[in-house]
Amino acid sequence: KPNAFDHVIANPPYMAAGLGNPPPDASRRAATVEGAAALADWLVFLLSRVRGGGTVTVIHRHDRAGEVIAGLEGNGGGGIVVFPLWSRAEKEAKRVIVQARKGGPGEMRTADGLVLHAAADAFTAAADEILRGGQALSL
Repeated sequence: KPNAFDHVIANPPYMAAGLGNPPPDASRRAATVEGAAALADWLVFLLSRVRGGGTVTVIHRHDRAGEVIAGLEGNGGGGIVVFPLWSRAEKEAKRVIVQARKGGPGEMRTADGLVLHAAADAFTAAADEILRGGQALSL
């Protein structure tokens, strides 16, 4: 129902339709490649389901963060927080978490983010605490 939730979260398909090499498996392709609904459509839908003052959180590819931010801002999202996720400290961020408050004032800010892996593919202490220790991710 529209305006029914205090918070909605989604990870829409990461790849724009017609780009890249879509997976041959139909269910995996549907999960990772945009279909009839493009990223902008997802963002409009998510914002339509959250109450005024509620929040929308989207995890997406870092290289499409600008599209996510523009789609949220352009449809009534404010006070946007951008939270980068790095697979390793020495690499560029691949994913980003973007959160907006519906009808919320405030400027966009970038949070410190999170490095997920240390040496030998082990999780960093911070990531391990979130994944296994019950620590909430704070945006």
